[in-house]
Amino acid sequence: MIKSILPIIAFALSTAVFAAKPIKILPESFPFTVQVPIDSTNISKVIIFLGSAVGQTDLINGYSFLYGISAGLPAGYAYSKRLNTLSLTIGSYTAGVPLWGSYQVIGRDGVTVVLTKKFMYK
Repeated sequence: MIKSILPIIAFALSTAVFAAKPIKILPESFPFTVQVPIDSTNISKVIIFLGSAVGQTDLINGYSFLYGISAGLPAGYAYSKRLNTLSLTIGSYTAGVPLWGSYQVIGRDGVTVVLTKKFMYK
């Protein structure tokens, strides 16, 4: 009797495995942080641009981080300084989706561009 039931159980198990729906893996999102090296305290702000393609600013079009001020930022944004590096978090983005951007470091006179740098994350 047991020998006659085993093939039925094996068939039922194999059918259940094939009938199961595949598990959907959702893309993860992550906070995106730009590391800005600085060699001076003659800075008033850092302006960030971010886009979904080269030359685009469709995600962030010129957000200004005021130097030394970490309060009052929008949700998902953060500012911190450690030694000669500013860490600027500019929201959460989907892992694996390329991002293109740039930042400008503006001098205390509000006009002089101390540094402009482009970056890409892929």
